[in-house]
Amino acid sequence: MSSRLSNAALVDLPLPQDLDPKRKIAMPSRFFPLWILVKDTIACLIRLPFFLIPMVLYSPVYFVGMLGAHLAEDEQETQAQMKIALAILLSFLLYPIVFFAFWAVFRQVPLGAALAGGLIWLLKRYHSTLVDENYQA
Repeated sequence: MSSRLSNAALVDLPLPQDLDPKRKIAMPSRFFPLWILVKDTIACLIRLPFFLIPMVLYSPVYFVGMLGAHLAEDEQETQAQMKIALAILLSFLLYPIVFFAFWAVFRQVPLGAALAGGLIWLLKRYHSTLVDENYQA
C-alpha cells in the first residue's frame, strides 16, 4: 500500500493538538490496556464455537478472496474489488453445491428441496449476522 506522498508534503501538514509532543498527556494505567485485551479475548473465545460451522463452509470463499487481493497489489481499492468479484463468483458455485448436498440428505422428506433452501438461507443469514456483529462491537 502506498499513498505516494513525499516526506516534504507530510512535514507541512499541521499536527493535531492531541499529537503535539510538547503537550503533556496523562498516560493510561497499565491495567486498562490489559483489561481491554483480556475482555476482548474472552468475548472472541465465547463467539468462536458459533462461528466454526460458517467458517468451514465459507473458507474457500475467504481463501479465493485473499488470492484475488494478491493479484492486484497496486491499490487497496483494486484489491477490494478483486476480493469481492472472485468471492461472489465462487459463492455462485458454493450455494448450489451446498443446496444439493442438503437436498440429498432430506430427499426422503416430502418438502426436502424447500427445507434445503431454507437451511441455505438460514446459514447465509447466520454468517452475515456474525460478521456484522464483529464490525459493530
